[in-house]
Amino acid sequence: MRSSPAICCFLTREEEFQRECTEALQEIERRRALYLGNRIPIDIAGRTVILVDDGIATGATARVAILGLQQRKPRKIILAVPLGANDTMETLRHDIDEVICLVEPATLEAIGFHYGDFPQLTDEEVIEILKRSRTPQ
Repeated sequence: MRSSPAICCFLTREEEFQRECTEALQEIERRRALYLGNRIPIDIAGRTVILVDDGIATGATARVAILGLQQRKPRKIILAVPLGANDTMETLRHDIDEVICLVEPATLEAIGFHYGDFPQLTDEEVIEILKRSRTPQ
């Protein structure tokens, strides 16, 4: 998702923007291949989807995820987060069917500040979580 204000603030030239886009898309494809493997993606058309995040500050990542989900024609999209910047959450409420957010501070600098422990998951941890989620309990 292209954000002109972000480009103005962080990237000074169009070629830098294009390079960053290319690198980001390559990383997305790497993760998709690694996490999905040879499994077929679940068909979400006509189904309710719950999109979960650990917190939302600017909403840029959530907006991209929502756009990707909307292209797959779910019946309903619900966003569930423990923490989200109030103005961002209000904007997202107009884009999807339902937003569940426990805490919406007026200002939110970094999601990690609101957690006692906020590690990034490794690829191996993500693969294991996905494997467990597909195994009947």
